[in-house]
Amino acid sequence: MTMRNLVALAFLSLVGAAHADFDGPAPLAWRWVEPTAVSPSGSPVVDGERTFVAVGRRVFSIDKNSGNMLWRYPLEAPLDGYFRSGCILAEGVIVAPADNNTIYGIDANSGQARWQFISQFPIVGSPILVNKFVVVRLNNQTLIALDPTTGQAVWRDEQNQARPLRVMGGISSPLGTHGSNVLLFTGTNILRAIDVSTQKITWDRDFSTVSAGTVPTVWNDLIVVNSGTYVVAVDVASGRLRWQTNTGEFLSFSPTVSSAGLLVVSVSGKAYLLDRNGRMLGTPTTLDSRPRAQPAGVGGLFVIPSANGSLNLLDPKTGQTTWTYFIQPLAAQTSNAPAAGGFPPRGGQPGGASSTTTSSQPLSIPAAGAPVIVGDTLLVLAMDGSLLAFDKNLGVDLEGPEIGMAWPEGGAQVSGRQLELFFTVADPAGGVKPDTVSVEINGQKLDTEFGRDGFAIVRFSLLGKNKPLADGRKTIVVKAKDWMGNESSKQFVLFIDNSLAPLARPGAGTNPAGGPPGAGGGARGGLGGG
Repeated sequence: MTMRNLVALAFLSLVGAAHADFDGPAPLAWRWVEPTAVSPSGSPVVDGERTFVAVGRRVFSIDKNSGNMLWRYPLEAPLDGYFRSGCILAEGVIVAPADNNTIYGIDANSGQARWQFISQFPIVGSPILVNKFVVVRLNNQTLIALDPTTGQAVWRDEQNQARPLRVMGGISSPLGTHGSNVLLFTGTNILRAIDVSTQKITWDRDFSTVSAGTVPTVWNDLIVVNSGTYVVAVDVASGRLRWQTNTGEFLSFSPTVSSAGLLVVSVSGKAYLLDRNGRMLGTPTTLDSRPRAQPAGVGGLFVIPSANGSLNLLDPKTGQTTWTYFIQPLAAQTSNAPAAGGFPPRGGQPGGASSTTTSSQPLSIPAAGAPVIVGDTLLVLAMDGSLLAFDKNLGVDLEGPEIGMAWPEGGAQVSGRQLELFFTVADPAGGVKPDTVSVEINGQKLDTEFGRDGFAIVRFSLLGKNKPLADGRKTIVVKAKDWMGNESSKQFVLFIDNSLAPLARPGAGTNPAGGPPGAGGGARGGLGGG
């Protein structure tokens, strides 16, 4: 993909400027990629000016300001396993589990191996840091705790052998942490706090149902979780119920905190804002697509990765999206149209994970996990193995969106009785501002659909808003702006001959259901009687 002005600039003196939070819109400063046969998950880890990601069969350290690789592990031949669940930083060591039952400890400064821990059982999900120990979940319903400096198991039996901690009732959720406690849900819908030092249960709290994939979110003295259609807050020290609020929608992922309050997102694509007492603030916001990964809070805003491959910066108090960016594949198309299979049936892809076509080239690349915001920089790992950095100081965008005519070809002679026009509108630098996309024919503005898939669609028919076109030469002008205010305008020509049969566009494939895991079983959720 032509990066145009998407270079990591030499304006590094700006990095020393006063600290500020990312508030968007911001151009893409750089995009680093590691091709991989297995999509990563999780979020990048940031330490000062270094960013760490575990992608494919290696772990990488990347300069946060330039996108240049600092080191990779292993340096030579890749490992015999894939990193599927990210990494963490603990005591100067990058800890990354792979699907070959091995946890790798790598020196964060040099990229040299520090230790390896080989497990008898597969490793599930991402490790967490509890106090100074790394805690990892295994698929035999046990936990292990490791010393990150040595890789040695912390919990041992009388013979000084590693002794994993078995969780009665099993483990059904990713791990959370607060203080010296591991937080998890059991297979019997119990929220449990386990002290890492004593391996004893600190407290239990029964739930009637648990939303799939939810991680307990710590919010000062509260632990907040999604339970079916409910948001439930319990006391962080005792597990005692503080409040529960029914949103009426099955919830996805985990609650996210910013200075504006607590955001929860539903499986169907609605966002709700709550205060510390569980009261809903304003009306829910309908998102452009289902959520695809855990949102991230920054200031009073939230970044929500969607299933259609877009990042959306939401101001929950106004319900307005103040910036969107559509993650495009790095491999460029050989033409404006998809390589095979036609065009989407409508402008957007409300629930699509990538593409509505049968082409092997996706139209979008969803995020692999929650974005990370550090100062003015937004970092997001995509499912194609690329890492994107957005920064209004380091990135620059001086050009408007790229506009092309996808169907039919410009200069074609077609019937205007029942006609569909498809245009591609893309801006890899900073994203297209959807409400600025317009199409005119001979100076008349037309009703236009524009979706995050990058297609602007105009339809002509007797029953539609755009009536059939009369014979003759038609001059089409497509205009669009990006979020930085750069505008593009491009002109195309069609020749209308209504003696011809209506043009049949290539057929579209079936859009697979995308999006996150839904709510857990049971009725509507909330606390149980425990």
